[in-house]
Amino acid sequence: MLTLHDSKPVCPVHTRMREDQLCSSCLAGDFHHVLMHRCADGSIAQSATLYMEAVIQRWFGSYEKVDRFLAPSRFMRESVLPRFAADRVQVLYNGVDVSGISASDRDKGYVLYCGRLAPGKGAETLLRAHEAADCRWPLVVAGSGPLADSLKAQFTRNVRFAGQLSGETLNETIAEASVVVVPSEWCENCPMSVLEAMAYGKAVIATRVGGIPELVDDQVTGLLFEPGNTDELRQHVDCLMNDAARRAGMGAAGRSRVEADFSLEKHNTELMAVYRSLVSERHSSH
Repeated sequence: MLTLHDSKPVCPVHTRMREDQLCSSCLAGDFHHVLMHRCADGSIAQSATLYMEAVIQRWFGSYEKVDRFLAPSRFMRESVLPRFAADRVQVLYNGVDVSGISASDRDKGYVLYCGRLAPGKGAETLLRAHEAADCRWPLVVAGSGPLADSLKAQFTRNVRFAGQLSGETLNETIAEASVVVVPSEWCENCPMSVLEAMAYGKAVIATRVGGIPELVDDQVTGLLFEPGNTDELRQHVDCLMNDAARRAGMGAAGRSRVEADFSLEKHNTELMAVYRSLVSERHSSH
């Protein structure tokens, strides 16, 4: 059994992105496109390495030996179906330990981004939306990465770069936020940042990309926007930061949704059911 954390079986660069657009060229197993388009950061050498890895794995039938694939989103399942039979790929969402997280009614009036400061994560889009809103709402950016220094130098008004947070500091930062923004521009699978924000009872503003729309119920538990659309993001943040009751209602709805659909207990129960099914299939085939 193999969990599909990314699109590697159908995309040698793992992301399904080419020139910031969703790409489907290699889904059926014709991997030469990665060479044609130099998909690995424009490097022919890196692209050739990933191409050869994909071809060799296919030649050895590495993925063909897997009995069952677990896809953490419908998006991921649909991505690999051109290569694998439907009955070999099952959706199993990530789970969050809701018993260890209390819904928070604290709201200290700031917008929170929590994630890598790297290409494809959309932090710059959020910072530009903040700037377009005349920096009127406080913004906390938690995380580190290759873009950290340039973003800190470029955006300075009413924004706090908190660095990489963990443990109780991270928990408190999420619990006291007004809104959590997940502005990813590459195809996220089933991001824990969304599930954890919902578990804390926070409204989530996120991109309509990858598996995110399966988690965020638009207009109910949060708001969705098109990847890279600075103006739409600005409007959404302005809307929720000007309406404490609405964001609190969305946060409560998100907490209820996590408890019902994305709890760690539910995840583990469904995972055990898959194991039992595979054992049963093995016994019946002998």
